[in-house]
Amino acid sequence: MGNTPLEMGKTKPALEFKHFPTTFQAVVWRNWGMVPVERLAKALDTTADDIIRIGEDMGLVHDDSRCNLWLTRGYQTIIRLNWHLVTYDQLLIMLDWTADYLSFILREDDFLWVKMGYFKPMLEAPKARPLTAEEAAAPASPITAI
Repeated sequence: MGNTPLEMGKTKPALEFKHFPTTFQAVVWRNWGMVPVERLAKALDTTADDIIRIGEDMGLVHDDSRCNLWLTRGYQTIIRLNWHLVTYDQLLIMLDWTADYLSFILREDDFLWVKMGYFKPMLEAPKARPLTAEEAAAPASPITAI
């Protein structure tokens, strides 16, 4: 991201989400109906059709009708849900924000930077890809794991 005002803070690894075979599936699950599929696709380096297929494979029904409401009133939830899943760059794509604006929100809006522990976890940017045979055989959502 170059010279952005976004801090990383302490060096810590991200939490793992073992209830999904892949991280990109967790990203799709957590953002379904909150972030438009086009933005999820761009953030995960794939197509909107692939995101819809991934969601449907997890039993989700495509409906982006409330995304604008989430992006304007529920952006804190989107930030919290993705903090340990995606990079700053991906979060900026999903929210359609600038780095300056996200930095402002983290510092000034409800003390998010403090509540997030004063750090952004180190992680590799998840990218959508075809599943391996083992991943395809594993439950792809918390619902199917029960």
